[in-house]
Amino acid sequence: MSTTSSLQPAATAATSTRPDGASHDADRTARLRWVDAVRAASLLVVVLGHYLIAVVVLRDDDVTVSALLDIAPWTHPVTWAVQVMACFFAVGAVVAAPRLADDLGSSTGTVSGSTFRSVWRAHVASRARQLVVPALPLLALWVLGGPAVAGLFGADLVGVASQAALVPLWFLAVYLLVQALLPMAVRVVQRHGALRPIVLLLAAAGAVDALHLAGVPFVGWLNFPIVWMIPSTLGVAVGLGSLDTVRLWRAGAAALVVALGLVALAGYPVPVVGVTDAARSNNSPPSLLLAVHGLAYACTALSVGPRLEAWLGRTATRRRALAVAGRWSMAVYLWHMTGLVALVALAVRVDLPVIDAVLAVEPLTTTWWLVHPVQMAAALVVTLVVIAVVSRPTAWLLRRSAAHALPGTTRTVVATLLASGGIADVVLHGTAGGRVWGPLALVVATVLLHDVGDETRSSRRRSRT
Repeated sequence: MSTTSSLQPAATAATSTRPDGASHDADRTARLRWVDAVRAASLLVVVLGHYLIAVVVLRDDDVTVSALLDIAPWTHPVTWAVQVMACFFAVGAVVAAPRLADDLGSSTGTVSGSTFRSVWRAHVASRARQLVVPALPLLALWVLGGPAVAGLFGADLVGVASQAALVPLWFLAVYLLVQALLPMAVRVVQRHGALRPIVLLLAAAGAVDALHLAGVPFVGWLNFPIVWMIPSTLGVAVGLGSLDTVRLWRAGAAALVVALGLVALAGYPVPVVGVTDAARSNNSPPSLLLAVHGLAYACTALSVGPRLEAWLGRTATRRRALAVAGRWSMAVYLWHMTGLVALVALAVRVDLPVIDAVLAVEPLTTTWWLVHPVQMAAALVVTLVVIAVVSRPTAWLLRRSAAHALPGTTRTVVATLLASGGIADVVLHGTAGGRVWGPLALVVATVLLHDVGDETRSSRRRSRT
């Protein structure tokens, strides 16, 4: 039977002296190729899914935008294949869990409050920087550039475009909260295993779902951290060596059966992504069906880790392809909707015969299905051009960020809440209409995540020497 010990890098497994198979040093440097592959694939599947469902019609400079899921309900079952973000959350936890366990120390003894706060602060502050800083150029483009082009395209259209372009940020808001809860999840899994916390999280998701459907205001939003902690807790268990691949397969199959039962017997709608004007959504806020579906998908993705690891390592070509995908997948994810919006804007203002012809085709016709990949490819090309423009400023921001010391615990807590709330506001409302709370919250959060005084003192010392 293949166990999760084979999910760890060979160097880690060989030098481990801990019962859970994790080492103190090798785990910090060894890379799991399969984890990088699942993470990159998850982001790129979402990108292609967004491009696939974007139905844009351009005729005589009149732009009509709709979603494939809205106009073709028969496509709803496809969302079960492309809603893969649970895999991203799970593999992130696979990587983080052994490091957090090492830093927290004994898996059975009591961790002092000061030790836990120190580990929590370092983990959350560093993750928050890695998530927030690369998103700042995207936000700045729409906050500053949106009003500048409102005269060309109209304020209402720019507002809709900004909201669409910033939708990819939604997962950053949730991922920040999940990262803040991850050290606690490590301790819980160390003490109680994976089954109990996952069952409790599923029960909590179901209870919140019931209250939301009963009309209790705002309660449904609690399911954002609850639902996405489920694949993360699963990832913690795999990272700590608590689950083997056979149990992952069984759990995934059971979760899939439950998900099908929720649709067939409990009245849950089929699509597990957002559908405009739907009477009931599985996505916003997340439902029990999304939780169970995500658990099934994450179990399946994690269970194939050993075979995927071996396959990826067989040739240099595969390793190089993985390196490229891992390096650029997050940037493509963040900017892909901006690339699509830019493509449509170019088609409106510039004569692009091929793109104009593609966008003029009647949706859902045979011709449309044949030429839609051209729109998808063109949007990706524009996205890559945009990334090439912003990559250098983004790299500079990341270098500047790394030069600062991590903030204290209080600043980390406040910054995490502000960043998550600010991103949520931007995703829900875009940057039009003079809304400043979301962008302002992100700016304040960014400042709080960097100890300016410490960096300034370090710079002065370097200049003196």
